[in-house]
Amino acid sequence: MNFVKNNCKDKNDYICQRKCNIFKLKELYSKELDNYYNSYATYLRFKYSTGANSELEKKNAEIEWRPKIGIINSRLTKILTDIKANINHTQSLIGTQEAEIEIKNNNIFEEHTKIDNLSNLINKHSDEYVSKERQVLTGKERNISRRNNMYFLIILNIILIAVIGYFLTKS
Repeated sequence: MNFVKNNCKDKNDYICQRKCNIFKLKELYSKELDNYYNSYATYLRFKYSTGANSELEKKNAEIEWRPKIGIINSRLTKILTDIKANINHTQSLIGTQEAEIEIKNNNIFEEHTKIDNLSNLINKHSDEYVSKERQVLTGKERNISRRNNMYFLIILNIILIAVIGYFLTKS
């Protein structure tokens, strides 16, 4: 397993840890299985021995090799139980992480909705501000125009009063 050897030496990464654990359990199981096969083959060879020492070998098979096979079988069963527990633990972690991710996604969606609402509100207020600003500019322009008209009328009145005064003083 090159991934474990090359990528998981000094990392504290969940995926690497999991792969390392699986790799170690697989390696241990493989060793124990080889040991089991060899021991079982020896047991069978002794149990079904037909040579001169066949009775001694059959006794040896039952007294020595059969208990060894039972112990090895128990270790293989424990390794398989550990693998199953590892899988169940991993599934539990994945379920927990999925729930956490779902919660975070919902929170992000809610925050996104709030941001969209605030953005729409800002745009609405911006449009209102632009409208009010235009009203103010229009009002200023109207006031300037009225003031200019008023100055013109005042000057015209002064001129008319001066002309009327001139004609009145001349007559």
